[in-house]
This record gives sequence, C-alpha cells and structure tokens, in this order.
Amino acid sequence: MAFESFLTQLQKMFNIYKEQGEEVPEDQKVRILYKKIQNNDLDKAIQALKAQQTAGAAITYTMAAIHLSTAVSELPASTWRRIV
Repeated sequence: MAFESFLTQLQKMFNIYKEQGEEVPEDQKVRILYKKIQNNDLDKAIQALKAQQTAGAAITYTMAAIHLSTAVSELPASTWRRIV
C-alpha cells in the first residue's frame, strides 16, 4: 500500500471513532502510526520523532505524518510503495 493511501485509511478510522463519540487522543494516534509502519527504512525517522517526544516535544499525529511522508519521499520508489 502506498504511504499516502495508508495515511488516508488511518485518518478515516480516526474519523469513524470520532463520529461514534470515542475520539482517539493525539498521543495514541501517533503510537498507532508508529506501530502500523512496517518498513525498516523508516526506523530512523520514527526514532527521531520518538527522541523529540522523550525530550519533551509534543508531537501531534499531523506532525508525525508530515515528517514520515517527507522521509518516504526520499526513499527509492521501489521501497516506498511497500511501507505498510
């Protein structure tokens, strides 16, 4: 699955929870995003985000998605098509 499609599907899931009155907290969205990505080429980007969180930065889902999208865009095309 392409990364942008993955992000779209994940956002749809979060929207369904919100519509049902069970909005997913931002920190949990970020953890879900990290957990669902199964590509070793993005490990450094995820670790950089986690380090920022450990240092006290508030990383939102949107911030993490943008950071990871940028990292994906820097990968060879044959790699980014199979991120998740």
